[in-house]
Amino acid sequence: MTHVFPRHSRRMSFRAVSFSAAALVAMPFGALALGAGSAAAAPTMPTVSTLSTITEVARPSVYLQTPAGTWLQGGDVDASRDRLYLADSQKDDKPGLSVLNLADETASTIPLGGDAYALDAAVSPLDGTVYVVHNTTQGYVSVVDPASEYTATSLPPLVAVGGNPQKVEVGEDGRAYVINLAGDTISVLGRADGDDRLNVVQTLSSVSTAGGTSAIDNERDRLFIASEYSKTITVIDTAATPAAVIGTFSVQNPPTAIAVDASTGDAVVVTQDDNAVSWFSTGDNWSTSTLDRSETLASEPNATLQLPLSASVRPDGTTLVVTQVFPSELQSFVSVIPADVTDDDPVRTIRVGNMAFWGVQDTREGGSLYVPNGGNGNVSVISDVTLTATASSTTFGQDAEAQATLVRADGYPVTASIEFTDSDYASLGSVPVDASGTATLKLGKQAVGSVPFAAAAMIRDSIRLRVAGSATTSPAATTTAVALDPAQVVEGGSTSARITVVGENGTVPTGTVTLTKGTDVVGTATLDAGTATVNLSALVAGSSQLVASYAGDASHAASVSAETSLTVTPRTATAVANTPETKVGGSVTVNLSGFAPNETVKLTLHSDPIELGTIRVDAMGSAAFIFTMPQVDAGKHTVVALGLSSGRTSSTEVTVGAVDPVDPVTPPVTPPVTPPVTPPVTPVTPPVNPVTGTGTPPVPAVSNGLASTGASESASVVIGGLVALLLGFGLVVWRRHARRSIES
Repeated sequence: MTHVFPRHSRRMSFRAVSFSAAALVAMPFGALALGAGSAAAAPTMPTVSTLSTITEVARPSVYLQTPAGTWLQGGDVDASRDRLYLADSQKDDKPGLSVLNLADETASTIPLGGDAYALDAAVSPLDGTVYVVHNTTQGYVSVVDPASEYTATSLPPLVAVGGNPQKVEVGEDGRAYVINLAGDTISVLGRADGDDRLNVVQTLSSVSTAGGTSAIDNERDRLFIASEYSKTITVIDTAATPAAVIGTFSVQNPPTAIAVDASTGDAVVVTQDDNAVSWFSTGDNWSTSTLDRSETLASEPNATLQLPLSASVRPDGTTLVVTQVFPSELQSFVSVIPADVTDDDPVRTIRVGNMAFWGVQDTREGGSLYVPNGGNGNVSVISDVTLTATASSTTFGQDAEAQATLVRADGYPVTASIEFTDSDYASLGSVPVDASGTATLKLGKQAVGSVPFAAAAMIRDSIRLRVAGSATTSPAATTTAVALDPAQVVEGGSTSARITVVGENGTVPTGTVTLTKGTDVVGTATLDAGTATVNLSALVAGSSQLVASYAGDASHAASVSAETSLTVTPRTATAVANTPETKVGGSVTVNLSGFAPNETVKLTLHSDPIELGTIRVDAMGSAAFIFTMPQVDAGKHTVVALGLSSGRTSSTEVTVGAVDPVDPVTPPVTPPVTPPVTPPVTPVTPPVNPVTGTGTPPVPAVSNGLASTGASESASVVIGGLVALLLGFGLVVWRRHARRSIES
């Protein structure tokens, strides 16, 4: 905690001030941040999605919330109660203690006794007791119990201390140190939880306090007193009982503010004459010091006087120096000194209110610096903020979103708006952040892809940060389903597979679908209004699983359906003979149906198996088999049909009738051949030889020992012809008899 002179006791013989020709430093617009009110060149599209800076994030008014608070002075943070306590000199010059609730920035006032200004306040780490010093020649400290309710007739107790007290610090052990500017003394009060809490238990004398300010290092139990008049730094051991001076070292220029770098223990001293801040290290006795580093503070060219009155060092090494500016109508400012000042990271400024006297550093992680503006009755809240443009993602059919978050390092809500622009910096809209620091701008439905945008944080009407983001629209998810119509199919029949693809967000997918059975593709189709049909015909008996696959399109993701069972019921094999009765040699037709499509069927006649042959049925499993009844016994016989592929079998009975009796056929009888009868020879009177005139016959010639006569030859011819005639007659008669037997 850093403290300075109050307005009425600050020495008025001001030395001449040398002003820098440079204006207050502002960060480049496109890079990190802008100081309030700074002009900026045309922006360029940022390339980073996250930027952080330290800036004024809020300025809550105490004056507007309390009946009398006007002139806010020094104070301290009570981390356990999340409060900021500020000494307050009210409009009627009555002292008070203003209380600002840090979570919601509501304010209230605790009335104090006495008739002098309240100048500074400090909180005990033991129980939250608040010590408030009053600027008066007699010197008083109000001891405030944070759990008590005070009224105008019930005020906190007063403890008398030395002359003209203006600053107070509380050590780790709970003892309070009141720096009295008159008399070069420090009054030490007992622990807040002890019996002597309202007593001065020690007075440190001969400590140069004139024109003094102070800072305490409770990690190392050191209290630093910087005296502007003597240009000295006195170091006190607060762990010792009683407290003791360790040493004193001199500085070149009059110190107007002092702080401690908690990471190193260095004393950080601010001087007005050279408008600089310097880091000093020393040994344990602090009787000498070494200047380790010095940086020039920012300046205000329009000021007639600027007084750097407060300093604090953050855990990251950044040093914040509050400078009061005159004339008082000008804004005071805070110099931001990086841990390592470079051309890329120079000293810059944050403007605050009028007549800012000092800063109160919240020592918690990410803690803010609270700068009471005495001339306005409000508090500037200086905090790290981080702007992040979110790479938001939606799916096709949803509104795309430009989104960014703005958060304070201390975790408190930030009041701000995010200005969104496109890549050409045309405005898309401005959205205030919600309680979580998020701002979301709807961009409407977008095609699949990314829409770039820039997000700029509008904090207290000034653009501080600008980052790049993108709103990405991803393909919508899809759901694919298959329905069969009809669901019950008989072998050889047909069905239709209706494939439906539904898009997320009510969108309608386009493209193609493929229907598979196992690894086999059974059909493809093009979606029409999200549906497609694949027809399946000549189905084979059995069960299978159908799966539909959607290939996706530019706006929709691919998807695969669940398995849909297709059960094809086999038909019953039948064999029916068209002739239930026949005879051997008769023709029989067996009508086959219900066999597997296009399979070969073998037919066998039982009981003595006689293979009748095979036939190939058609795609419907049907055929007609014709055969001639072989020679079998009369009676019932079974024709068995067996499908050679399916194993299906069926049988039909055929009755074979008895053979009709056949009339005996008399074989043709060859008429007995009557031996030729030699007719009685009638003596013939030989013809008279005309030559001789006698009756003596001629003597025949002899050949091969046989006699040959004409009569003999003629008789043979006649007899042969007769025999042939009889044989032909008998054959004709036999044929006629046989024909009659068959016809009957």
